[in-house]
Amino acid sequence: MVVYSERRRFGPLFDLVFYVCILGGIGVAVFLALRGSSTRAVTAGVLTVILVLVYVNVHHLKVEITEDRVTVGFGVLKKRIRREDIRSCEPYEITFENYRGYGIRRGADGTVGYCTGEGSGVKIVADGEDKPVVIEVKDPGEVCLILSGRTCGKPRK
Repeated sequence: MVVYSERRRFGPLFDLVFYVCILGGIGVAVFLALRGSSTRAVTAGVLTVILVLVYVNVHHLKVEITEDRVTVGFGVLKKRIRREDIRSCEPYEITFENYRGYGIRRGADGTVGYCTGEGSGVKIVADGEDKPVVIEVKDPGEVCLILSGRTCGKPRK
């Protein structure tokens, strides 16, 4: 049973850049097709489809906590941590300076971050993980309480 679930999106600039690239790819493919360059048009079309698939896969971060595990990731790129392996959870402030970007990043402090921007998160230390995992969440206190077992959480979507 899901006891906590949250989706975090990148900012509107991220979407705008992808939309411009996708529309540009469509425009290039149509332009090349009208000029009679079918091979190049197909190539541009295939690259545009790949870009759409990448966007659909990475446009949001999903965090889900069940009774058994924590799952976090972008699209098919997911990290799963068994709750019984979690040794500690603490609130954590995510900064651009630490991760030098957004997405799945190695931090200068030795953590691995799953983030869509700066702000609040949790740092989880778990058996079987080489590095602490930092996850961007809206309410770090609630997430840490759920993971500590002091509350069962409320099912959320």
